Amino acid sequence: MSTLKEHIENGKATPVNKKIKTVKYNRKDFYQLDNIHKAAPEAKYYVIWGERSNGKTFAVCEHAIDKYFATGEQLALIRRLDENFKGKYGSNMFDNFISNPTRGNIIEQKSKGKYNDVKYVSRKWYFVKRDVAGQIIKSDSEPFAFAFALAQEEKYKSLAFPKITTILNDEFISMSGGYLTDEFLYFTSILSTIIRNRDNVKIYLCANAIPSYNPYIIEMGLTRFKTMEAGKIDIYHYGQSKLVVAVEHTGTAMQTKGKKSDVYFAFDNPRLKMITEGDFMFGLYPHAPFKWTPKEIRFIYFIVFDGEIFQCEIIHHEKQWITFIHEKTTPIKDPDKALIYSQDINPGKNYARKISNPANKLQNAVARFFATEKVFYQDNRVGEQINQYLLWQDTI
Repeated sequence: MSTLKEHIENGKATPVNKKIKTVKYNRKDFYQLDNIHKAAPEAKYYVIWGERSNGKTFAVCEHAIDKYFATGEQLALIRRLDENFKGKYGSNMFDNFISNPTRGNIIEQKSKGKYNDVKYVSRKWYFVKRDVAGQIIKSDSEPFAFAFALAQEEKYKSLAFPKITTILNDEFISMSGGYLTDEFLYFTSILSTIIRNRDNVKIYLCANAIPSYNPYIIEMGLTRFKTMEAGKIDIYHYGQSKLVVAVEHTGTAMQTKGKKSDVYFAFDNPRLKMITEGDFMFGLYPHAPFKWTPKEIRFIYFIVFDGEIFQCEIIHHEKQWITFIHEKTTPIKDPDKALIYSQDINPGKNYARKISNPANKLQNAVARFFATEKVFYQDNRVGEQINQYLLWQDTI
């Protein structure tokens, strides 16, 4: 993770000792793992994101099912909360392999008739065979997949999972910004529990089109994530280590001709591009309500968040007070005196982490603009980044 010092000195953080390679490929109607596996067969992590319902999760699960029938190796499914696996959410997880609209019963095909359904018991999935009445007449003795909830990572530490070689963190990016405090640490803790002293495990992180902020992206140092074009794969190498991370932006499968369903989402709302184009999710945020002169800028403070610096100007114009926020691509000139809000903890008196928790009169004045909705933005992207910062501060 890049440091606050890098942000301030460089204008934008530039991670060191890292090489990034970009690979182009041809999209297909439904997502397949072939391209990312071919581009980086040595990768330990595969980060796959883009248009929803284009088959990302299905592709990873099918890959894991194939491995199970071939070698007995198992799958770990990770979600944020235990509620994500309760009731029908767990029981229906593999329904698309049982009654697939185009391929039929995939489980029956892959098991050569031995099984035709999936049973979910105690956070484990088993292959079973049911008769025409729906009664189980045969059940596999071992689960092919296990459920793990990030919020309950402590409960797994004493357990062993030596046959798990595929890990899927599904929907690892929250659409609402509702991340657990230190979620990435919970994630790596579960990885450590599963992997132990092995190096034969592949980890997949899948997400739909997403907000532009995500703690996983920051912690993993995926610096080009926000500027990736659809149909490309970035491969990250970390110094002299053997760690390789491949990131694929799937975008829209039928990129040139679109999908029939796009007609339902043709409203003038940039957030809907997450459905039709697999784009970043930007909301509609208020832009500058009037023009002002430099002398009407009464105070400047900064927000350093997600690898970027944002300049926040308090403006007094014709008896109106607002805060206007825009990108800053140059260094902060006086970092020892300027008011700076940052994710990083800094002992300096001029640093703070949360706008929502003011510690003095100046910070209280800043917080009042947000509380009274007197904040305006350069564009929707900046508005979304600041919104993600405000959501983030509620997690600490």
